[in-house]
Amino acid sequence: MPPVVVGRWVSSKCEIRPGPEFLIRDYTFYKNSTFSAVQYYYADIFCTSASYALVSTGEFTFDQISWIVPGGVEVDYTLQQVIIMGYTDKGTDTLYRNINRTCAGLGRAKWVPYRIYEIFTFMEVARSKGNNADLLFLDKDCTAAINFAIHELQLMRVEVWRMYDSTSVTKLYLGDVHTDMGVRKSYRPTAYQVALHSVDDKRCDVCQIVATSVIRHPPLLKPISTLPVQLEGTWVSQMCETQPLGMFLMRQVTFIQDGSTWLGNYHFFSDEDCNVPSYSIYAEGDYVFHDLSQSMADVEQYDLIVTDVKVTPRDQTTVINLNGDVGNVCGVAGSWRLNVEQDVTTTHGCATLGIVVPHVQPDLIRLTVDSEGKRSILYMGQQPSDGQYRVGYRPTSFQEPMVQCKATPLSLKNGGGIFNGNRNSADKNLNNSFGKFLFCYLVFYVYYIT
Repeated sequence: MPPVVVGRWVSSKCEIRPGPEFLIRDYTFYKNSTFSAVQYYYADIFCTSASYALVSTGEFTFDQISWIVPGGVEVDYTLQQVIIMGYTDKGTDTLYRNINRTCAGLGRAKWVPYRIYEIFTFMEVARSKGNNADLLFLDKDCTAAINFAIHELQLMRVEVWRMYDSTSVTKLYLGDVHTDMGVRKSYRPTAYQVALHSVDDKRCDVCQIVATSVIRHPPLLKPISTLPVQLEGTWVSQMCETQPLGMFLMRQVTFIQDGSTWLGNYHFFSDEDCNVPSYSIYAEGDYVFHDLSQSMADVEQYDLIVTDVKVTPRDQTTVINLNGDVGNVCGVAGSWRLNVEQDVTTTHGCATLGIVVPHVQPDLIRLTVDSEGKRSILYMGQQPSDGQYRVGYRPTSFQEPMVQCKATPLSLKNGGGIFNGNRNSADKNLNNSFGKFLFCYLVFYVYYIT
């Protein structure tokens, strides 16, 4: 069964896309399989200053269950029209110059704010000629200058979140946007981006602001509360997170109170509910402050130095893949066993999983508080969509936020992390790491939904 997407879906916060780009989305899907997608773009990370808006219209049809992303449905769509409206004199003039440079003749008159301009058309129009009738194709594409693509519509998933008070929230997940803006037009999604909420979600203040907005009166949000970056503590995923190429992830990252040491547990799954584990990665190293972000307020740049990595296969497929390596490029060749952790530091990582040791991971850090003002929320940078490690690459957007979970360790003990104990016992490893992680996650979940 295809997901039920008919209705209006809106952003629940100021979204940050690679670039960076700051936007709010307002999408409507109709019963006749047409859609209208409004995207409001902003000059700041809080979405307080609107720059311009795009309105895309077209048709969509459900194709098949995704064979790349479990739980998702692949969608075909036809884009029919895109219009644009600027909100400031300077911004509108910049849009006009950029678009007219790549699509000469779009308009002779200078653009002005709060006026609609058409930058894409693909329509079939009936035309009569004498006693005969034929079709006239209207075809214009002037979107290249703004890196426009709406391929996110090619992947959809609807989730209903049951709340503690017996109410529910319905969310629509659309396909991810590639971290490389240059390949957006050719990229087919292999993961999801941040969810849109049903416009009926009365818990969501931002949703209600968007719901009452129109293109001539864009939603303007208030700056959210941010905190000075104090990383010390343990941070965990709030949900089963989507990853490129159809993988799913739950994270636990700890910054030790010594001010320079970090460690992380990353549990990868092959299903959308994070019930079928594939493998786990434990990493540790140092972290250092690099600089303040020049493109995003209240965001800091850090470098995570990865010095030690251990891998634990959680299913037979991963065991077979790891044992299929020729040479010691991922631990000791042929020695992998189910639920048995192995150190891959001495083999400089694990080529099969794309792990390089040692390496420096440039990152972004943003610290805010939740909507209730009760819990600290940590954002870390979104890594490249193709999953490949790139020397010197620093993200321009963020992964799903993590919540602070428990007291901060004073130092690493017995190898660090929550993998303490008998490493030869697969059951104990799983219980000590993943079990404690889930306990921390579930404690948060019950708190968060009340």
